[in-house]
Amino acid sequence: MNNIPTPIFQKNLSKISWKKIYSREYGVQYSEMAILCLSPKAKYHIPLPSVDQIIIPEDNNTAFYIDNSSWIKLVESLNDNYTSHTKKLKNYEKQFIHDGQDYLKTSKKISKLNLRDLEKNKLKKLYLDYQEKLFKYSVFAWTSFILNNYISEKAKIILDNYIKINHKEKDSQNIYNSLFKPEKLAAILQLQSEVAKHNGKLSTHQLDNLYKRFMWLSCLDIHNKPWTKEEFKKHIKTFTNTQMGETIPFKKLAKELGIKKEDLDYLLMAKRFVYIKDAREKLSLFYLGN
Repeated sequence: MNNIPTPIFQKNLSKISWKKIYSREYGVQYSEMAILCLSPKAKYHIPLPSVDQIIIPEDNNTAFYIDNSSWIKLVESLNDNYTSHTKKLKNYEKQFIHDGQDYLKTSKKISKLNLRDLEKNKLKKLYLDYQEKLFKYSVFAWTSFILNNYISEKAKIILDNYIKINHKEKDSQNIYNSLFKPEKLAAILQLQSEVAKHNGKLSTHQLDNLYKRFMWLSCLDIHNKPWTKEEFKKHIKTFTNTQMGETIPFKKLAKELGIKKEDLDYLLMAKRFVYIKDAREKLSLFYLGN
């Protein structure tokens, strides 16, 4: 116990009010990156980084805590910088896709190398380059998680007001579905759609094709293994009776609800952010599946 380093936020301990952000089955590498991505190292992207963070064991998981005051300021600063206006969101999305693709490109290049044959200096350079690309993308993975929660909560408050004014409480779920349905299907929804399209009655060829495309869905965490064929078949059984109904276009609903332009702009931005959030998983699965 004497070897545990003194926390850099020790002088603030008496003032810190810890806020729990997540408890996940993350390995050490994930938790380390979570802290790093909100630290001063990420100041180029995070307007108000914080060192008042801590990771602790929680049963079989690890839990991430941060000073509540720092968290509020951090979230508000991210919103001001990236989601307070649609133009800012476009720039955020553009950089997010660029850094994600850059990380994938580097990872795919490394996967084709025989690392045992590399000299130590080249191996070190390759490792540092990989870590830097990973860091830049991970910052976006973190902030998109944070901002999605912030935006969706605010969007729901705005939408609830129009639902109440128009006495549409009975239709509220359909309205929420219309707003929060991603513009493009995430991988899990693509699989669900494919299975439902055939009413769950897949030929051997169709099943093999889907398995090859989606067996990696269980690998969103690095320590998980791809589904076996039997695990995959068991998983998609829950999709056999799923009805992939048509969702009413949100702009049509917005017109019916009389949503003002300023509010509509924000709601459409929230809808766009659903795709950005899903794109994190798509980028990960794209690499794993190739």
